[in-house]
Amino acid sequence: MDEAHFGYSFKYLKNKPVKELNGDQFLKMCQAEEEGLLTIDICIDLIGVKGFAGDQMYFDEIKQFYYRDEFSHQVQEWNRQRTLAIERSLTQFLYPQMAKELKNKLIAESKDNIIKSCCRRLYNWLKVAPYRPDQQAEEEEDDLMDESQGKGIRVLGVAFADSRDTPVFCSLINGEGEVVDFLRLPYFLKRRNAWREDERDKKLQDIENLKKFLISKKPHVVAVAGENRDAHMIMEDIKRTVSELEQESSLPAVGVELVDNELAMLYMNSIKSQTDFRDYPPLLRQAVSVARKIQDPLVEYSQEHVVKDDLLNALYCEFINRVNEVGVDVNRAISHPYTQSLVQFVCGLGQRKGSHLLKILKQNNTRLENRTQLVTMCHMGPKVFINCAGFIRIDTASLGDSTDSYIEVLDGSRVHPETYEWARKMAVDALEYDESAEDANPAGALEEILENPERLKDLDLDAFAEELERQLSCRYKDLRVPYRAPNTEEVFNLLTKETPETFYIGKLITSVVTGIAHRRPQGESYDQAIRNDSTGLWQCPFCQQDNFPELSEVWNHFDSGSCPGQAIGVRSRMDNGVGMTVHCRIMKIDIEKFNVDLTCRTSDLMDKNNEWKLPKDTYYDFDAETEDTKTEEELKKKQQRTTYIKRVIAHPSFHNINFKQAEKMMESMDQGDVVIRPSSKGENHLTVTWKHVDVREEGKENAFSLGHTLWINTEEFEDLDEITARYIQPMAAFARDLLGHKYFQDCNGGNRKKMEELLIKSKKEKPAVEFVTISPDGFRYRSQMFPTVNGLFRWFKDHFQEPVPGITPSSSSRTRTPASVNATPANINIADLTRAVNALPRNMTSQMFSAIAAVTGQGQGQNANTTPAQWGSSQYGYTGGSSGGICNAPAADGDAHDDPQLLVHHPQPADHGYAPVPLLHPLVLPRTHPQQPRSSSSSQHGHSSNTPSSSSTSSRGRTPQKPK
Repeated sequence: MDEAHFGYSFKYLKNKPVKELNGDQFLKMCQAEEEGLLTIDICIDLIGVKGFAGDQMYFDEIKQFYYRDEFSHQVQEWNRQRTLAIERSLTQFLYPQMAKELKNKLIAESKDNIIKSCCRRLYNWLKVAPYRPDQQAEEEEDDLMDESQGKGIRVLGVAFADSRDTPVFCSLINGEGEVVDFLRLPYFLKRRNAWREDERDKKLQDIENLKKFLISKKPHVVAVAGENRDAHMIMEDIKRTVSELEQESSLPAVGVELVDNELAMLYMNSIKSQTDFRDYPPLLRQAVSVARKIQDPLVEYSQEHVVKDDLLNALYCEFINRVNEVGVDVNRAISHPYTQSLVQFVCGLGQRKGSHLLKILKQNNTRLENRTQLVTMCHMGPKVFINCAGFIRIDTASLGDSTDSYIEVLDGSRVHPETYEWARKMAVDALEYDESAEDANPAGALEEILENPERLKDLDLDAFAEELERQLSCRYKDLRVPYRAPNTEEVFNLLTKETPETFYIGKLITSVVTGIAHRRPQGESYDQAIRNDSTGLWQCPFCQQDNFPELSEVWNHFDSGSCPGQAIGVRSRMDNGVGMTVHCRIMKIDIEKFNVDLTCRTSDLMDKNNEWKLPKDTYYDFDAETEDTKTEEELKKKQQRTTYIKRVIAHPSFHNINFKQAEKMMESMDQGDVVIRPSSKGENHLTVTWKHVDVREEGKENAFSLGHTLWINTEEFEDLDEITARYIQPMAAFARDLLGHKYFQDCNGGNRKKMEELLIKSKKEKPAVEFVTISPDGFRYRSQMFPTVNGLFRWFKDHFQEPVPGITPSSSSRTRTPASVNATPANINIADLTRAVNALPRNMTSQMFSAIAAVTGQGQGQNANTTPAQWGSSQYGYTGGSSGGICNAPAADGDAHDDPQLLVHHPQPADHGYAPVPLLHPLVLPRTHPQQPRSSSSSQHGHSSNTPSSSSTSSRGRTPQKPK
């Protein structure tokens, strides 16, 4: 938060009372707090606050209401408990809630202040009445203009851009604000005294074109857009041109005014301007807006900008106040569409009713001749009519004899239709007419009063009648402040686009050097010419020119103005350009000459004595600022301090750099490259930056040379090449092998969560499916018989990684189960094959069976109670009994390193016609597998006539159960 930051004045505050906050200061504090630049603490009891000398606490005041002044031990203990309770309720509940509520209230008040400031600025824009030219000049040329120009003032708007190569555009609007003509001046920004002759000629040609345009159109005023300081030059050229035409009696007096183009810049790029003037360039549209603004600021500002927030509502109300104060001519809004935006601000109408009113009048192709037609023709309701009738103005004079309808002269005043009778009565009383007479005409009395308002002065009017008197004296008189030219300070702010809050004495700025400033010689200093004895020539004491053979030529040098004077500084401009950029501080501002005195001395820029800096807040904590400044300086010094001794070692990998510099250097190096640098541990250590290897040196001749022996932990090396060859390069090779392995995965530097996600994803993509067979003796899986489900799962977790018995690994197919559709050829009779395979073990002796099982490796872990016939009849993957499937899947919560999970499910019926009997519902085992007691209700199992094993009996003599 430097001097240019909005929070510089309150960067450190201490014990500032809430009542001392003003304007939007607290909102700025909250904004700085949101940006993380400061913290705000709202305290009620300030005894614990550093630097607060008071000793009064709200806690002590509140405690008195709950404290009993007795001396017994029991009462003292209760007082202590009450104190703890009060302290807890205040510090933990009430104080934080109060601070939160106070903060919200202060923010709301700050926002209200901003809204009021915006409304005040908008009011200052809207309160200005239209420009009024010199009355005498206006009357002199009234007869020379035709009626097409309109009854208002004609304005010539002038707009230009920053670039000198961009043409100047002029737009002429008539009294109704409509564009009637325009002019393009491509070389008007060139200077009259330009170095190039062709530029001077083109400038003069543009001036002649402007003269012809002014003579033919005769505008009342020329409005120049205040884009930058070039506006001064344009105004001077136009004033000189107008003055020449006045002297030739070719043109009456024409005003030249400078106008703020802030609104015109917005209008120039808006959709509305592109719709109104599709073929106009942007600068010409800006010129139109500048001309309309000086003609009537209220109409130009009331454009359709919709923003839904509190600020808009406040600005909308400001528009409503000003529009209803001036009144709206509905007929003019229909004739000139650019003024239709005023209708929406009429009280009682709004956007929808206002647009509907204009739509009805357009559809009927008629004018609004009296306020009564708002009800009869526009079908306006009584409430809306009462609200808006007094603010809709009808120009009764322009209607004249063009209509047969009754023209109510009061429709052109602010008098509401409800009080028309009072106005007529006032006119009759002022003229002392006899109301009982048959020829009494109140309307005629009104017309007579309007022609001679002085007759009203004879009446004794109260407060309400005074308003009627004003309306009868001057109907709908514009109550806005008359237009005045901007003063010197306003012109400076207008052209520099600065304000006293942004451009002030003491502000730090950057400027570009454009030349050398000189002080002209004056008075007695002319006699100080110096003669060079060696050459015999005379030298100017100011510009140091030394080639004058005679003293008289030195005097001629002074008189002709050729001497620029003594150099006293540099000229600069405060914008971007070619030249040396310097940091300066403002010392003086001359708003009349647009000059600023700057200083670039180091002492002034630092300003340790606070002579130029912005004033701090009254409650600014200078001690805290000094303490933080010292801490920052010490930290900077510590960071800048060299933590290693520069060494003189001739090796291509050695560099006298620190760790940060080594990191940056190794960004572009390959894996295994090293950087050897001095160590921060002292002169007896080096650091090899690859894996931050600490090398200990021994046998050093001095602090700058390399030691005779080098040690890494307990291993000795003779020189740096040996460290690279025997230590670094082997590890780098191993690292390259690891990084280049097919199983290596980039996990963002070994992110465990990322590795787990990759493992889970790989397991989900390739699940293994196996089957469990149900028999009267239990569960058969991988040629093993298990009496309980828990025993089956326990064995699976211990042996799930072993190869499946009887399956030869094949790279051509990943199908593991014979039940797969692709595993069984279509031309084989499954039933015959199954009966043959089932009969084979029954015809074999136990010795033959054991020998075959030993060779194939499928007899390991065989249940002792299972006969060879039973074992052989239970082929892997398909049996005559019911079967269920087991899927090897990763853990449900993403832990790929825990025990595998099992999924038991019903297999789908195979194509060979053997319908399996339902076994178990789908089941997912939990991650932990405690030993469960065997349930009394065993799993369901059944038999089928087509199943060979259905006729077999258990070796334990069990009787098959019926299917449930």
